[in-house]
Amino acid sequence: FVSRSRNLFDGKTTILMLCFGRPNYLKRAFESLLRNLPENSDIHKQTLFFRVSQDGKDPAIVSLVDDYIQRLIDLGYNAEHWFHKQLGLVPGVKDKMQGYYKLSNHYKYALDRVFKEMGSRRVIILEDDMDIATDFFEYMGATSVLLDKDKQLMAVSAWNDNGQAGHAWDSERLIRTDFFPGLGWMMPKRVWDELSDIWPEAFWDDWLRDNRRRKGRHFIAPEISRTYNFGATGGASGGLHFQKYLQPIKLNDKFIPFTEKDLSYLYSENYDPAWRSAVEAATVVDLVHVLTTPSIKGSEYKLMFGNFKEYEKLAKALLIIPDEKDKVPRQGYYGVVMIRYRGGTLYLVPKTLPKEWKQIKVTNQEP
Repeated sequence: FVSRSRNLFDGKTTILMLCFGRPNYLKRAFESLLRNLPENSDIHKQTLFFRVSQDGKDPAIVSLVDDYIQRLIDLGYNAEHWFHKQLGLVPGVKDKMQGYYKLSNHYKYALDRVFKEMGSRRVIILEDDMDIATDFFEYMGATSVLLDKDKQLMAVSAWNDNGQAGHAWDSERLIRTDFFPGLGWMMPKRVWDELSDIWPEAFWDDWLRDNRRRKGRHFIAPEISRTYNFGATGGASGGLHFQKYLQPIKLNDKFIPFTEKDLSYLYSENYDPAWRSAVEAATVVDLVHVLTTPSIKGSEYKLMFGNFKEYEKLAKALLIIPDEKDKVPRQGYYGVVMIRYRGGTLYLVPKTLPKEWKQIKVTNQEP
């Protein structure tokens, strides 16, 4: 348990876990959740509500969920087991794609209940193949304040797509990004009010990354992830992709008291000038220099790319996910991606930055 003596959240906050099968995964996810709950349930039971939404009625999952729901109730929490009638076969959709339709349909059902039936102020969404960090709730509680105040934020994620061991080491650093990371995330009611009626039939996460939904808004994410996705089988990201990019992600193991820290640096009026200043101060080098230098400790370099083909080449060489969604690279902010590398910091920078870049007032403050 994490020792906290006060409420981390203002207003009803629902912890929503979605599941459908994979009992061994679900058991591990539940144990991680219970192990890392805020300590004082007498305080948090006033604001934290737990819902496990099961797609279908697999008896093994029913039994497992009921057991963990009872354990949460015994701790003093409001907890319920929901059942969603699983979507049938979608005509004209290949078998291997059916799961994406089932998942999106399940999300819509559960989120409508969280906000429209329960009247929650916000939701924190977990899935059945996630471990959470020791300070997961601390992180979410502290950033919920930012999410409430800053309407340019769409959600908070506990995940960093570029958070592989070696690419991330500062457990206190949080970032703004234009890319929706997902994988353990918090959304306010105001955003679901926008999305509910237009929710897609499938591929909800990439749909959310489209700027027609994002509308130029941002996300908060940690440098070191507060969730770990262990779902090597039965999910959307398996096989070689999982082994290469997801399995090496580092789960934070150091408790950071975020609610005691000043997070005002994350507001865009503070963050953006510091971000531009840091990027512009970095030294331009080429990929060969980076790859052939055993240590760049203390250095801040930038690698330039002209288009996403060039970005893909850089990303593959640095072992980060080499893709983009709606012209936004993973963890990109104003088109720029930052990773740690061999003791130093690398910025992957487009040669043509967005027009908004020049409108940012430069400062010497660290981002």
